[in-house]
Amino acid sequence: MTKVAFLMQETPEVFGAERATVDLIKALRDQEGIVVHTLLIEEKRLQLQQSPLRALLGSANLPFSLLPTDKAFSTSLVRMIREHVRAGGAQILHAVGYKADLHGALAVRGMTGVRLVGTVHGWLFRPDPKERFYGWLDIQALKRCDRVITLSRFYEDMLATKGIARDRLVRIPSGVPLDQFPEPALAVRTLAQGDILTVGILGRLSSEKNHGMLLKAAQLVLAAGVNVRFLLAGEGPERNRIESLITSLGLGPHVEMPGYVDRDDFFTKVHVLAVTSRIENLPYSVLEAMGWCRPVIATRVGGLPDLVDDGRTGFLVEPDDFRSLAARIVELARNFDRLTDMGLAGRRKLEQEFDIARCAAAYRHLYEALSA
Repeated sequence: MTKVAFLMQETPEVFGAERATVDLIKALRDQEGIVVHTLLIEEKRLQLQQSPLRALLGSANLPFSLLPTDKAFSTSLVRMIREHVRAGGAQILHAVGYKADLHGALAVRGMTGVRLVGTVHGWLFRPDPKERFYGWLDIQALKRCDRVITLSRFYEDMLATKGIARDRLVRIPSGVPLDQFPEPALAVRTLAQGDILTVGILGRLSSEKNHGMLLKAAQLVLAAGVNVRFLLAGEGPERNRIESLITSLGLGPHVEMPGYVDRDDFFTKVHVLAVTSRIENLPYSVLEAMGWCRPVIATRVGGLPDLVDDGRTGFLVEPDDFRSLAARIVELARNFDRLTDMGLAGRRKLEQEFDIARCAAAYRHLYEALSA
């Protein structure tokens, strides 16, 4: 029996990294010979009124323990992690996130029979000195891991250049539970051919998502006489700037910004997912689009080329190339059959390469090999 302790930090919102981790923990529960418990860093100074991550774990009946701390970095937190690992008899401590990586690396130091695994869900590569320092700290912690999980080829190569040995890097792409999506025939039926094509972005309204690229493309699409709607779902610090850009480009009647939208509601409203990000790892929104048989037009950055087969399941365009993005939108708006074919090809790719059961089995083999 292999016992695994996942170490995560509570966050004000649940993003792709947290959802991917919870889906993985749920799938590991079904793997023979694996017992998983989650350790949740409860940072009191954040003063969270509610914990969506705690609620997500609870709704899935996944056991967890809270590790309260008053500081961003804490030696008492290190001691708590060590005590929980010892008390639970865990052979593997699996850290997710830079604070978990750092505290986990310190906690297992000197502990016999405990191996440390870290998963990299990606950095934003912003010029902010504080974020760059945290990124550097994370690299130092990851160098202490017995194995570092990467989700994409881009991050695998990047981490190798940062000094993490290749034989410690393991690429295991995220998986999603296929049963959360409608059957392909039903998913396709939600795309009414007579409807006006709707292109959507699903994600935080933040600078790295580069919503302006889609809005500039929208102006060209509409100027070409093609009637397309645009849906920008999410909340974030860039809302005011995006709203101002919509107004200045004269796009008001054609763009909707409804705030947070449930994933299933979003994909029943859009025909195409756009990902205009400046950096991504392996975004959950793209996996979900594939599950819903929606083609994806994405920038050629990070792990997106691992997900989108250019010309088969969607299109890849260069970062900030809004003209190429506009041309691809027009192409799909004028060819509904190709849009449908691309969506079905994406669903097949998801089933073949990104099933959560396949992902969980890869983790089980890794844990067993490390703990042997």
